[in-house]
Amino acid sequence: MSDFGSIFKLLRNQKAMTQKELADAMKISKSTISMYENGNRKPDFEGLELIADFFKVDINFLIGREAPQLNNCINYLTRQEETLVTSYRRLDDFDKGRIEERIDTMLEDEKYRKLSKKISDSDAMNRVMFYNVDAENNTTVNAVHQTPADYDVNNGDK
Repeated sequence: MSDFGSIFKLLRNQKAMTQKELADAMKISKSTISMYENGNRKPDFEGLELIADFFKVDINFLIGREAPQLNNCINYLTRQEETLVTSYRRLDDFDKGRIEERIDTMLEDEKYRKLSKKISDSDAMNRVMFYNVDAENNTTVNAVHQTPADYDVNNGDK
């Protein structure tokens, strides 16, 4: 499986794309994709550059000069990420959309949690603890959290 056509087809399949989807994405005809995969045609150098850039692989890999593990072309992913990507690719478009919506929701929730914590931390830093102390018994009668804006220096409280 070291010829260009086989490698090209493998890369397309790893992206879970049809020939038409790949042709549209690369702005070439579906028949060109088919001819590449069947070994009836090979791209020129500019075509190889376009394909290598699209799949984020080296041209030497595309033409079979390098032999990285073909089943692990995306070697910068962890094993868990590869499993997730592989599972995602098996889903139909509807379920992929549901997953993408859930991820967006989770990211928004995370952004909200971070913002809430930041506000909470900031708010806590701006609060002042006021103690009313019973001087005779040396005990605290009550303690009140207030922001400086809520406290009137002249009258004690607003």
